[in-house]
Amino acid sequence: MNMFSFEISETCLRNLTVLDACSLFFMERT
Repeated sequence: MNMFSFEISETCLRNLTVLDACSLFFMERT
């Protein structure tokens, strides 16, 4: 996992209100 993705995941964990958006983000990347 590169630093960019790591920072994104950190943000997701700290902002559960945008967790769904983060899930879509990772699903589209993979």
